[in-house]
Amino acid sequence: MCIESELQPKAGGWSQLLPTLSPDALRVFHEENAGGASAISECLSMEVLRRTFNASLKHTEMQLTYWPPNGAITDFSVVLDGVELGVSVTRAFDFATGALSSVNAEALLRKKLGGVLRSSATSCQDWRKQLLHIWCQSRADVVTLQHAYALLPIEIVADTVVIFTLCRGLHELFAEKQSKQPQRTANKTKGSKDAEHLRILADSDPFFRVQAPRALGG
Repeated sequence: MCIESELQPKAGGWSQLLPTLSPDALRVFHEENAGGASAISECLSMEVLRRTFNASLKHTEMQLTYWPPNGAITDFSVVLDGVELGVSVTRAFDFATGALSSVNAEALLRKKLGGVLRSSATSCQDWRKQLLHIWCQSRADVVTLQHAYALLPIEIVADTVVIFTLCRGLHELFAEKQSKQPQRTANKTKGSKDAEHLRILADSDPFFRVQAPRALGG
C-alpha cells in the first residue's frame, strides 16, 4: 500500500522552522544517529507522522537493537494506535539532473524496500510492519515513484506502507548533504518554554500546509 501526502512550510527556512517542531521531532533531530546526512529528513518525517496519524516516537535510531547486528537498520520507530512500527526515511531526487527517472525510481524503491525487509527480519523490537517515508521535491517525481511502485512484486511491498510526501520550498531538506547544518544543542527541559514563545506558537503554525494523506493503492 502506498499513501500520498504533502507538507509545505511557511517562508523562513530550516533554522526558523526547527524550534517550532514537536518534542518527538526535536528528539529525532538532536539525538545521535548511525551517521549520514539525514537528520532533517528524519526529523520532519516524525513531524508529519505526528500531525497526520497522531503517531508518537518510541525509539530513536541508536536505541533500536538487532540480532545478528551489522545488517540493515531502521531510522526510528513510532507507536500508532498502540502498535509499534519501524520507520525508514529517504529522499527521492537525482543529484545530477534533479528530476527522477523511472529507472532510478524503481532502483530506489527496490533498495529501500529490500532494506526494510532485512531490518525487520533481524529487529529485536515488536514490529511486524514498517513505514517507508519518501520525500519528493516535485509532483512529477511523486508520479514517477507511484508508477514504479505499481510494477514491484508483491513480496517486496507486502509488509511495508510507503508514504510519498511532496515538499517544496525547503531547500535544506534536499541539500542537507551539501550544506552545513545548524549546531545541534541540547533539548530544553520539558515545560521550559516561556510565555512569549507559547504565544507565538499559538498564533502561527509553522506549516503552510500539511495535507491529509490519501491511500493510492493496495
